[in-house]
Amino acid sequence: MADENSVHRISNRESHFNVNPVYRIGGYLLDQSCETCDLGIIIDNKLNFNGHVSRIAHNAQVHASLIRQTFVSRGPEILTKAFITYVRPLLEYCTPVWSLHTACNANKIESCQRWFTKRIKGLYGLDYHQRLAFLGLESLQVRRIKYDLIMCYKIVAP
Repeated sequence: MADENSVHRISNRESHFNVNPVYRIGGYLLDQSCETCDLGIIIDNKLNFNGHVSRIAHNAQVHASLIRQTFVSRGPEILTKAFITYVRPLLEYCTPVWSLHTACNANKIESCQRWFTKRIKGLYGLDYHQRLAFLGLESLQVRRIKYDLIMCYKIVAP
């Protein structure tokens, strides 16, 4: 991860070109980084968000596990509210910026909600979409599409 004294170069060139320019500010040599975290979003030098998706999926899974361990009540309403309050914001923060374009990353993000809903009492035997309907939730993919459309509207609308 980059620190404040490093440069992050974004390029689609392959490493065989071996183009590594040197960056300086006031005679001070700046280190180069492969990935940078800005406003909580990790981006690599090929504009991929794989590291970011892996990190937030892991953090969300940890939070979801903590909810299951710490909440005494096992009622679906309370557990769903806790998930919406403490976990979903982690999975949806700045989604228009790092919008998913690979099925692997989409599955990583969706797997946290899939795992959590499967462990709510009485819902284990249901399929994922049936569990969502029972809890009154939408899939995270549908929510991301809505966020993308809202962002496009805000950009285009006068």
